[in-house]
Amino acid sequence: MEEIGIELDCEDVALVEAELFELLCSPDRLSEVESNLTNKGFIVESAELQYRPLHPVRIDGDDASKVEKLYELLQVSTIMFGFEA
Repeated sequence: MEEIGIELDCEDVALVEAELFELLCSPDRLSEVESNLTNKGFIVESAELQYRPLHPVRIDGDDASKVEKLYELLQVSTIMFGFEA
């Protein structure tokens, strides 16, 4: 799969589990990569834009519970009111 990722100009290819891969590409190439994978006979389970941190940080203790609560509140806002903060 790494060769396919290189051929499609993906930024990264990761094995998620047996026969399930995650390919990262620039947002403007998402539909092109999805189409090319489908044309090559692969089954694309999901193709979506995601925001990922450039510098992930570890949060422990009280801060972790505060961040988790904030995340839950943001999820409720998305579900209940149809908007994202």
